[in-house]
Amino acid sequence: MTKELMDPILKAFVTCGIDNIYLQKAILANIEKECGGIPSAENLNYSKTSNTRIRSIFGSRVASFSEEELNNVKKTPESFAEVVYGAKTTVGRSMGNLEPGDGWKYRGRGYIQLTGKANYSSNGKANGFDLINNPDILVNDRISSAIVSVNFVKRGLAKVITFDSQESANRAVTQVIGGRGLNLDSGYGAELLAKVDKFATDINFS
Repeated sequence: MTKELMDPILKAFVTCGIDNIYLQKAILANIEKECGGIPSAENLNYSKTSNTRIRSIFGSRVASFSEEELNNVKKTPESFAEVVYGAKTTVGRSMGNLEPGDGWKYRGRGYIQLTGKANYSSNGKANGFDLINNPDILVNDRISSAIVSVNFVKRGLAKVITFDSQESANRAVTQVIGGRGLNLDSGYGAELLAKVDKFATDINFS
């Protein structure tokens, strides 16, 4: 990630009181993994992704779908969003997505792909932004998006913001961003953590 791309995040570290070097690198590495350093909106376009890969990523959320059903719902990002994040799903309801269309409207956005209406509400209020009515702040305003992202991690770590190794910081931050249910020791979760470990090694602040 270039210095220019890192700049909003480095400023957010100061705003949010994050000065532990291992934690800084772990957050930056996760941001690199999530969006390449450019805040974006999850397009959920899986139309050309194999069903095997989709099942490995989304697990139980698509386990009950036949191959034909999965082929049908992945035709559009909007329909796929409702399957993996929508109001009719356990995961969607746990995220506060209670109305039709919430799965798509509150899909992943920003530096860490913040997902779910409840997260948009709580993290918006915590940082002084109306993310419910203006979710694209997370894409269009890099400074605000960086503050929301860094504070999300800080709050998720329950104030444990000092680490004595890169490995422990990478694991902790990846778990916060991926969610408690993400298994970092096997499958898709292990893939993500391996990427974070590599990206953290490559970070250079100079």
